[in-house]
Amino acid sequence: MGHFWTRTEAARIAGIPAEQMVQRPDLLRIGGVWLEEVYFAFQFDDTGIREGLGRVIQGLRRHHDDLTIADWMARPNAVLSGATPLRWVSVGGSTIQLAKAAANAGPVGGRRVKGQE
Repeated sequence: MGHFWTRTEAARIAGIPAEQMVQRPDLLRIGGVWLEEVYFAFQFDDTGIREGLGRVIQGLRRHHDDLTIADWMARPNAVLSGATPLRWVSVGGSTIQLAKAAANAGPVGGRRVKGQE
């Protein structure tokens, strides 16, 4: 799934204070219990936070943990003509189609979010 950015690195790329990073429901992260969390680098580009992923991530987060969502982002998806959601976004694919893929062919398995089973 690629490279990770620390909170400070991700905040610098996003152009926001580091304290605000953990409050962003549109960004996937792992860790944070014993060590500072890290953010998946695929969520960022040269202009900051990648457009189009945030709403899909928020929708999937209602039922799935961040690692399961990140795994789904890196797997081919039939609704997206076999492209991975990350590839779809990187070539300028429709965010509406990405949201449909999440709703119709979203993550399977993985850890469900407590209270959402």
